[in-house]
Amino acid sequence: ARVIHEYDAQDDDEINLAEGETICNIDQLDQGWWYGESEDGSRRGVFPSNFVEL
Repeated sequence: ARVIHEYDAQDDDEINLAEGETICNIDQLDQGWWYGESEDGSRRGVFPSNFVEL
């Protein structure tokens, strides 16, 4: 998924998102929240699904 809006993590289990980066290995958690990891695998966590596009 490609990040379309920057996101600053609010909790320890969340991931920061930078506009334009790619998030891989995505799992849908609760409605509106997904889990994924950075393309290089160095960061992983949950993020709001409306901040990315598939």
